[in-house]
Amino acid sequence: MIAISWKDCYATKVARFDDEHKKLVEILSRYFVAHGEGRGEADLDDVMQELLVYAGYHFAHEERLMAENNYPHLNAHKQQHLCMVATVKGFQVLHAEGVQGVPGTLRNFLRDWLLCHIVEEDQKYGPFFNALGIE
Repeated sequence: MIAISWKDCYATKVARFDDEHKKLVEILSRYFVAHGEGRGEADLDDVMQELLVYAGYHFAHEERLMAENNYPHLNAHKQQHLCMVATVKGFQVLHAEGVQGVPGTLRNFLRDWLLCHIVEEDQKYGPFFNALGIE
């Protein structure tokens, strides 16, 4: 699997979150490469754990700024974050139980979820925060 990389079309125009999104894409890319190279389960598990930890940090950061500024879509956005974390943790359980195909299915879920979330959902808050002088 080819690594993924940051593209300008992912930018929300909120620098702090774009920087965090770049880090998430970089971690996800490392997962793709590790999976594509057939690395051991420990490598995949380590990268996945790093992604969950960093995503938790990023989600809390986004949600805190949204709450402080009364972002009107905070609750829906937060639910998407919770759903993503719960889904990934579910995949981790299945993987630990030895269910076949989990790393590839998880890879596809993460690619689709993360990139769609950034492009479709996170793009919505850019203009909101920019109008408040947050860039």
